[in-house]
Amino acid sequence: MVIVWTAFANKSLNIIKEFYAETAGTKKAHEIERIIIRSVDILVRSPKIAPVEPFSQNVAQTFRALVVMRKFKIFYFTDDENDRVYIAYVWDCRRNPEILIKNIRKYYDK
Repeated sequence: MVIVWTAFANKSLNIIKEFYAETAGTKKAHEIERIIIRSVDILVRSPKIAPVEPFSQNVAQTFRALVVMRKFKIFYFTDDENDRVYIAYVWDCRRNPEILIKNIRKYYDK
């Protein structure tokens, strides 16, 4: 499998990075970014390792979510035909889940 970061995933990761740069400093922000990016490496070998997200029954893709540092979820979907894993969204789990579903539907709705 090949990992592909969507524009939306990159944007959401940058928002997290900017938040931590402001609240905890740039060193911590870069550390978190590095951990999140490295976490997706496991998906190359085991793309089905994370559970399917229940809300994904209402959108075009079946999303899985890999938990990172107990604070973040990396939402992704697979394209088995083209041997790809698409990173769709990086989410800080401490945020309102209604915003998560709204954002996912905005970009990936049926």
